[in-house]
Amino acid sequence: MHLAIHTGLQRGKLLGLGWADVDRDARAARVWRQRVTVKGEVSVVDQTKTATGARLVTLFADTVAVLQQWKAQQNRERLAWGRLGMTAGGCSPGKTAGRRAALLPGHGRTAFRKRTEQARLPHLRFHDLRHTFASIALNADVSMPVLSKVMGHTNPAFTGKRYAHLPPENHGEVMRAVGEKVSSAAV
Repeated sequence: MHLAIHTGLQRGKLLGLGWADVDRDARAARVWRQRVTVKGEVSVVDQTKTATGARLVTLFADTVAVLQQWKAQQNRERLAWGRLGMTAGGCSPGKTAGRRAALLPGHGRTAFRKRTEQARLPHLRFHDLRHTFASIALNADVSMPVLSKVMGHTNPAFTGKRYAHLPPENHGEVMRAVGEKVSSAAV
């Protein structure tokens, strides 16, 4: 959930991220594949729906720290479980019968629903984290063309139509602006 709110990535693209896609030193993640469910079968598709969906996403320092903690946790569990704890190198958490396994697309939705219920929040969809990211960016004066590019849309008109309920656009840098807003809200 941290990655969703801090990057604006869709669930399938988040689940498609592997550790080899994350450059913690450069604070960036390469988005180029996604985990999808088709006719009940889960698979990783080595491409995004559109060419603009494949992109390099800047990560906040806090996000890199969260990823480092998660990687260390995965390594501890892998050592504890031995061969049974091995995964395909994905960044996403998941458990099957007590051992780590790749997270299925529906599991993210279920975990999110449980967390929002525990926090006594109104009904929210996992995808609403993407809308929240866009809302924060636009409220921080990020231009629609820049936001469109960061979100992997093919053109700003689509982004504007999709997020028409949001305030008018201005200029700014998406990741810096969103990072400042999210960090200041967490204090």
